[in-house]
Amino acid sequence: MRALGIIIVALAAAVLVASWLQRAGSTGEDGFTFLPVRELHVTGAGNTLTAVARQVNNPNLFSYDPATRIAVAHATLIVEGELLIGRPDTAGPKEVLELATEVCGDLRIEVRSSGTLQIHRGAIRTVSQVLSTAACSRGFALFVDGKLDMDHGSISYMSGSTSQCLRGKARATIRDSSFSYCDGSALSCVNVDGQRVAIERSEILSSGNWGLVVQGCGGAPLEVRDSVLEAQLGAVFMTGQSPAARLVDCTFDPAKILFNGPDGGVEVAWTRRFRVVGARDNQPKPGLCVQARGTAGPSPAGTIETRTGADGVAELTLIESTVRPGIKEDSTARSTPRAYRLAVIGDDAGELATMANYVPRGKDREPVTITVP
Repeated sequence: MRALGIIIVALAAAVLVASWLQRAGSTGEDGFTFLPVRELHVTGAGNTLTAVARQVNNPNLFSYDPATRIAVAHATLIVEGELLIGRPDTAGPKEVLELATEVCGDLRIEVRSSGTLQIHRGAIRTVSQVLSTAACSRGFALFVDGKLDMDHGSISYMSGSTSQCLRGKARATIRDSSFSYCDGSALSCVNVDGQRVAIERSEILSSGNWGLVVQGCGGAPLEVRDSVLEAQLGAVFMTGQSPAARLVDCTFDPAKILFNGPDGGVEVAWTRRFRVVGARDNQPKPGLCVQARGTAGPSPAGTIETRTGADGVAELTLIESTVRPGIKEDSTARSTPRAYRLAVIGDDAGELATMANYVPRGKDREPVTITVP
């Protein structure tokens, strides 16, 4: 039988920093309030909130109410194994982990490189659920060096000012989920490899200055699909060395893509549908190849192609523009549009129809009809 791995290091931490904790809860000469250091290390696989509460067996550190499905943590959680919040096959209210924060970032969730945090129909938030007008409110901090897996999950009242949500070699799958009511930023990604991160059908909403923050680049550009991004100043904030991101079918204010540095770029792309019909009967033509080749814009892409389905429709993801820093404050002046040459290819590899200088735009929702002989 597997033993759950919860290591309580609150007392050990108190011993190691005894001289500091003698002032815990008191206010120093500089006005800073000193707080106790308490950590729960979660090791092993399959740790649920119920199991953590049972293993800790101290409601002053960690408690769980099965009626409300709410757990309350009065300690920092260091996830070295696996922590599960919610279950995808469970009906009723979401399972919630609340952190009893007192000041900005005094409690944190840290997922080590060996750890996994799963949030399936679950939520993480603070007990107080209060945002102040200050740059840093009472939110918890989040650091993921391991794996974050979210499906219909939510993270709210986080202190983005003190967090690096995904960093380095972190892996993440974020689907149908939300980051909201956060100070500073909603989701910060520091030197991550976009090939290790999937974000789609989600909301990245900050009550602070920045929504999505991309700092540096650890490999491929970070890609966000079919999501909503919003914040007071920048829906997307690019900083550090050579940050790169790709927004596909996302909702955001183009004027709120901002840069803090001379390099980097954001590709804005859309999934576009092309309906191929016959000139004589206006009927859909399945099985034909639709190609798009970049003809204008920075570093034009090679040929992209797919085939029409039974309804005669083909879908292609095409870049509308690339946004880069350093030209003007006006985002439209910093955006370089991309144009494509479209072609429908027959079975004999010959072109049946073409369309020059096609520019994909976010407002274009209806399929583009292409007529072939």
